[in-house]
Formats: sequence, structure tokens, C-alpha cells
Amino acid sequence: MPGARHAGDRLEIAVYERLSASLEQQQALRQSMENAQKLTIILMAMIGKLRADIATSSSNGPTGRRSASGPSNR
Repeated sequence: MPGARHAGDRLEIAVYERLSASLEQQQALRQSMENAQKLTIILMAMIGKLRADIATSSSNGPTGRRSASGPSNR
């Protein structure tokens, strides 16, 4: 039956097209996940630096200079 053969071919092509689309989606999701992980690492590093800067500023007084009771560089 030639009609049944063509229907099977069309089904097979449709399955391969869906599989290809799924693989492309999987790769895009994997890339998005990697980008999100990199961004998270960068943001965590920035937060750590900001916390250190805040701690340094707090110990230097409100103007950012060393307070009179703080250690001296002399």
C-alpha cells in the first residue's frame, strides 16, 4: 500500500523534526543555565566586595576617613 508507506514516512519525519527541536531547546536551556551560574558567581563576588567596602567604611567613620579613635598610619 503506497499510501500507508507515505503516511509512515511523514510520521517518521515529524518525529525527527520534534526530536531535533527538543535537542535544540535542551541546548538553549543548558546555555541559559550556564550563563545564570556565571552571573550568580559574579554577583556573589560583587556582594562580598561591597560588604568588605562597607565594613572598611564603617570602621573609618561616617566621612570615609579614619576616625580619631581609629588606628593611625603615622
